[in-house]
Amino acid sequence: MNERRERARSLSVHASTLSLALTSVLAFPACSRPQGGAEPQDHPASPQASVMPAPLAPAQSAGSARLLPEVLVPLSDAGAPAVALHTYDELTDVAPAKDPPIFGLDFAFRIGDAPPLAKGAEVNGFGLDAARKKTELRAELTLSSTRMRLRFEGGGSLFPREVDVRARLDRLGHVAVVGGKYRALTPGTLRAFVGERRFDVGPLDVAEVIPRGEGPRRLGLHTRRVEIVARSAKVLVDLVHTTDLGEGGVMACRFVLDLASASPRTQLCGPEEIPVFAEYRWNLHGTFVMEATSFARLTDVPAAQLLVPPTGAVRADDLLPRERAGRFLGPPELRAFRHGDPTAMAELEVSNPTTALTVVYVDGVAVAWVAPAAQLTLFGLAPGRYQVAYRSVLGDLSAPLESIAVPGKSVWGMAQDAGK
Repeated sequence: MNERRERARSLSVHASTLSLALTSVLAFPACSRPQGGAEPQDHPASPQASVMPAPLAPAQSAGSARLLPEVLVPLSDAGAPAVALHTYDELTDVAPAKDPPIFGLDFAFRIGDAPPLAKGAEVNGFGLDAARKKTELRAELTLSSTRMRLRFEGGGSLFPREVDVRARLDRLGHVAVVGGKYRALTPGTLRAFVGERRFDVGPLDVAEVIPRGEGPRRLGLHTRRVEIVARSAKVLVDLVHTTDLGEGGVMACRFVLDLASASPRTQLCGPEEIPVFAEYRWNLHGTFVMEATSFARLTDVPAAQLLVPPTGAVRADDLLPRERAGRFLGPPELRAFRHGDPTAMAELEVSNPTTALTVVYVDGVAVAWVAPAAQLTLFGLAPGRYQVAYRSVLGDLSAPLESIAVPGKSVWGMAQDAGK
């Protein structure tokens, strides 16, 4: 973005009325501006896909969905009930006649038991620290009152830079967009997509939401804390109040819910609220945190950039490259983990015999991801001994640290060391 975000908490907003722009084929709802100020593929079946959720809307056959494009019904002031997306929905969207207020949040993601950075005389602390910062997982979340776009950033993402996760207020679920192609992510799909690059639909819960009173100040704003109790996790969520975004926060709350495999109809956000922090405490193991690092009104993002799907995009089944592994760092960056001769480089082969995608950590830095039943050779590490660990993207699976000699081999869940 050419113009960085100004803090939204200092904004004042003038009242305006809701307007609806209709075309003969489709209606796009204009954004409501309440009065008041604001502070601002082919993969084996996933383990999460063993149980199908109850449908959230009347079922639609794949054949009929392929034949008929989705015609959208405009939202009323009271808000029409949202309808669940289906895998084969063919969607269209148009921009409003006038750009609504648009806000942006930058989020940082982290797991609770990330391996610590290595220490020792041979370790180059500056190289490790630079690599860790480069591979942090972040995201830009952009919201109007009826549209949402989330784009992953940072060198630790599983996805190419052009991948968007989008949503609209009148639909339950999300839409994955890659360039000029899109695919609907039905409710219950987001966790598998974000954590494993899959499109499997997992079971959904009607979760319980428990008020927890006032939360800590975040971004200089007061928060309200709630707890989501679902089958897969308990989630602490901090919400801030804003009066210039309409119901835009509802879409962000649905994102939080879908990651926890909770029904998007769960009442998480109150009126004019938006989540700025969520800590997932998985019932089996581990934690995952998403935390907003900025919240501001944007002046350089037209509403046309948030369309779901973008103008001219076509529905497709295969959105992502058929990759079985990916590197976050190149040989020069891996070599910078150690002092010594910069030309001395060796290979580490990492294998994943499990059924879940894993992120590989070397000396506490995320260096690559490996799909189930796949392997990858990392070239560039200096010969020597390293701490190797494996974690899932969402932190719900892990393996203990192993000391591995390079050149050598490491297998998730099996201690194999060529130097032993």
